[in-house]
Amino acid sequence: MTERALLAMAREVATLATRGGSLREALAHIARTSSERELRRARLDALLDEDETRALSLAWAREQLRLALEELIAVLGKTGAVRTDIPAPTLAWVLLAACEAIALEPPGDTDDRVDALLRVSGPRSWGAPT
Repeated sequence: MTERALLAMAREVATLATRGGSLREALAHIARTSSERELRRARLDALLDEDETRALSLAWAREQLRLALEELIAVLGKTGAVRTDIPAPTLAWVLLAACEAIALEPPGDTDDRVDALLRVSGPRSWGAPT
């Protein structure tokens, strides 16, 4: 799993935005797929081997995933399903980074972590206007 897998994830998240999918679906999918060993290994190899071409390919594919998540957040923001006091690009960046961090956690905590992300990104999150 490499940049192709990231691009496939981006397409799936973009599909959620067009068919009315939920942020839960997107985050759970990203967190679970990011934890797959091949993807983690590809990222580490690109950094450790100083393979700039590979690192750029992975970074570009990751950015496509972030943009798809941003699109979903923008759609959901119009419905009131996510907080809007944080710009969609920033919220997408934070949530994607959190999903990538979940991939480094012990197996079995994914649902708890995704629930926490939903509470933080929801319309009545701490710090959000009530």
